[in-house]
Amino acid sequence: RLLVGSVVMLGFGFAGETGMMSAQLAFWPAMAAWGFIIWEIFKGEASQINAGLSNDHVQKAYRTMTLLVTV
Repeated sequence: RLLVGSVVMLGFGFAGETGMMSAQLAFWPAMAAWGFIIWEIFKGEASQINAGLSNDHVQKAYRTMTLLVTV
């Protein structure tokens, strides 16, 4: 699911940057896909899987990923 969100976000970003479609028009679906990625990381399946893991290194890496994706 994260892969699909990433491909959609990058695809619309590419289309807007290269002029395949209007940059203003491509912006909104790309932002919606980014919002889906954020939701998936904080509330979705990825969050649930992470909550079930006990490895401290994995927990730290997940927290770092959430920071990098949101900033």
